[in-house]
Amino acid sequence: MAENLENKNENSLSLVIKQNQKEEDDRPTNYSGTLSFTEKSDNQAVTTSEITHDEVAFLLIQYTDDEIFERIKKNEYLKLPYVDSSVSNQEWLTKALKTILSHEDIKKLGEKLRKQSGQTQNFSSQTTQNDKEILISQLQNSLDEATSQKNAAERRLKNVISVETYVDKFFTENPETADSKRLVLLLKDAIDSDNREVPHFLMQLGKGWFYVKGVLSLSFENEIEKMEKVHSALSFLLKCISEISITERRDALNCIARIVSESFKGYSFVSPEQNLQLDPMIHDAAGKGSGMVKEGITFAVIRKESKQPVKYAEIVIA
Repeated sequence: MAENLENKNENSLSLVIKQNQKEEDDRPTNYSGTLSFTEKSDNQAVTTSEITHDEVAFLLIQYTDDEIFERIKKNEYLKLPYVDSSVSNQEWLTKALKTILSHEDIKKLGEKLRKQSGQTQNFSSQTTQNDKEILISQLQNSLDEATSQKNAAERRLKNVISVETYVDKFFTENPETADSKRLVLLLKDAIDSDNREVPHFLMQLGKGWFYVKGVLSLSFENEIEKMEKVHSALSFLLKCISEISITERRDALNCIARIVSESFKGYSFVSPEQNLQLDPMIHDAAGKGSGMVKEGITFAVIRKESKQPVKYAEIVIA
């Protein structure tokens, strides 16, 4: 049945081809150029090139999908006689249009496609222009925002001191001692490291050290009272830097302990992190086992002459 239908289609298609062959043979079989229109002057009508089957085929493929015509071309019931199956879809569609549509039908279809083509080009041009305007507006907004952020950053920068200046301001003693000089050098060395905890450590240590120096500057009835107050201030300093680890931490606390001790005749302060192993002479080691010191909670205090502990250092075990 399919074979009879195919033969019938071939006979019908061949008859139409013979009727239209003469007027179509001298036309090109492959249209690949672009559409061109003649502009009119004030007293002249618009003229356009003659619409051909090739142009219509080209436009149909351009505004639909080449794959659609590939599937149609492969359909067994729509095979064109005397047309090689290896021809391009545009060539096949041109032959099919010549076979199926009259010259008048081609003209009407071509005019509609040409009109659609012009509208699409105008819309595309308008859309492109709108997109450009939107993009320029977005870029301008981004530039304005970036400029605003830059200006704000510059204003903040004017009110910010450098880290080295901060260290000099908060940790330099007057008069300077060997330990105060060493403390400043240690903290400046830390600035050059890659440890991201350094700025936070310096800020918190400065906060605690500022409080300790404030307490040291006060007047007390006796040295015992002064020792108790300074010991409490040093506990606050340790709390400020709790769980902030940098390489220079232990040495910095040892320097602070010696600087504070210079203000006392009968007492010496010892950093709880002077030794990382438990030391029963300075650490409150009761029930701590044999673990390592993670960080200190309070400083130890010993008598300068007898070296006897007055206060044991409280610690956190690792």
